[in-house]
Amino acid sequence: MRYVGIDGCRGGWFAVTMGDDGSWKTGLFTGLADVLASFPGARHVLVDIPIGLPAHAPRECDVEARRLLGQKRASSVFPVPCRKAVYARTYEQACALNRRALDVKVSRQTWAICPRIAETDTLLQSSPHLRGMVRESHPELCLWALLGGRPLRFPKKTAQGRLERMSILETVFDDAVRVYEQSLEGYARSAVARDDVIDALALAVASWSCRGQLRSIPEDPERDETGLPMEMAVPQREHIS
Repeated sequence: MRYVGIDGCRGGWFAVTMGDDGSWKTGLFTGLADVLASFPGARHVLVDIPIGLPAHAPRECDVEARRLLGQKRASSVFPVPCRKAVYARTYEQACALNRRALDVKVSRQTWAICPRIAETDTLLQSSPHLRGMVRESHPELCLWALLGGRPLRFPKKTAQGRLERMSILETVFDDAVRVYEQSLEGYARSAVARDDVIDALALAVASWSCRGQLRSIPEDPERDETGLPMEMAVPQREHIS
């Protein structure tokens, strides 16, 4: 069984894949479909990108994730735009469409990743067999779960934040630091940032730590207008080894 964690980055998509035996590989890919084609044996794929898209109200999973992460880390979960806004041609059009559906404009930060949201959505709409295997997750929420349900203390882009996150991952996976350091050596910072490596690694380790025994937040997720779950998958504490 293989477990894959994927994070969008400047160079495309950065992925960490792990086997049951703790073996691992990393890769930088142009498209999300390329990641999946490169790891055909993967059965549990976690991606740090919204999958189920809201139509009329904020997603329950985002509201719950912010509550669990606590006040200091809640801002890492941003409001997810509606599907029409994701596919908009301009930022102004996206804001207008999102205001109409959700009564709020799209932030510039969110607009910057709309092409990746659209890419993921298009793939799952055209390849229904990938649903259930490719699931939305959130690195900060996975780290929260690995830490026993305690919020993290420091922002991820700081030296303290990186040390905090790597310490959590190393507690679960002995080779975490090696994966991190070799990734920094193997990929330019202009393509893969430090936090991209940590985010993808956190997703892979989270899924591997419980051998794919993941739970949904919320437990009974809503589904969007196309049937995609609006959820965040995290490891079940009782299965973390």
